[in-house]
Amino acid sequence: NVDKIFRKIKQFGGDSRQGGGVSGVEIALWDLAGKAWNVPLWQMLGGKYRDRVRVY
Repeated sequence: NVDKIFRKIKQFGGDSRQGGGVSGVEIALWDLAGKAWNVPLWQMLGGKYRDRVRVY
């Protein structure tokens, strides 16, 4: 359960610089879940939102 793990480790990160590390761990957990279920992460997080993304 990614959300449960994220809430547990978030207490150590707070709003300080460690928060970035916590975010990295959260994305890694979502990636592992997607690989375990053989589903792309973008699809697990809600699916396609745009056809194209503007790049600057």
